[in-house]
Amino acid sequence: MSAAPGMNVLSVAEALIWYEQRLGFFCTFAVPGDDPPYAVVNRDNLVLHLRKCPSAAGTSFCYLTVDQAQQWSDELSEKGVTFRRHLEKSSYGMFDCEIIDCCGNIIGIGQPTA
Repeated sequence: MSAAPGMNVLSVAEALIWYEQRLGFFCTFAVPGDDPPYAVVNRDNLVLHLRKCPSAAGTSFCYLTVDQAQQWSDELSEKGVTFRRHLEKSSYGMFDCEIIDCCGNIIGIGQPTA
């Protein structure tokens, strides 16, 4: 089973650059055009869908469960990603953080503590 969360963005072309350069994702599909309405990015079997929807940009949230939350956090810090909440052990059993993408969407990134 899997899920592929969708992120509402102002510009798919600009979001693709940000997700590739800052988060290390790569584009696996994009509707043809200078600023496509839709694209898909992937990293380590994590898949996100980017949808051009200016009226809803910044309202999306997703959570990525990873194996090495500390490594992700360190990498994102080095690349200048904005953190909403830095890496911490949460009461719900995760070692996680939250970042803000280029459009204001929130992405949780964490690993189970057990």
